[in-house]
Amino acid sequence: METVLSEYSDQQQRVRSFFDTAESWKGRMYSDKEDRFNRAMIRRKDYAFDMLKRVNDLTIGRSLDIGCGCGIYSKGLERMGFETYGVDVSPEMIEECRKILSIRCIWLPPERSCCPAGNS
Repeated sequence: METVLSEYSDQQQRVRSFFDTAESWKGRMYSDKEDRFNRAMIRRKDYAFDMLKRVNDLTIGRSLDIGCGCGIYSKGLERMGFETYGVDVSPEMIEECRKILSIRCIWLPPERSCCPAGNS
């Protein structure tokens, strides 16, 4: 079990490091339509919100954006009327998200976000 948690922690640190240093993940990819990957991400976001809009009995209330990153999806949820909260393991992404959602973005330290394998 300890080996699994150690490997999980190492992987989580590598992912966090990537997102903390990659400028494109700080929201710019959703405005740069020249890049093929960015266009795919824009289509994915648009698709997600189109699906939400099609839910006939969708109750507007609170939403939790887990892995909120820079807050692009959180911002969209707020536009739909949701009181939105964002959580992410990257302090840099939370900093970007707070520009959109002010204090409703929470940094979740990696050691607190781990769900051990086999835990019921």
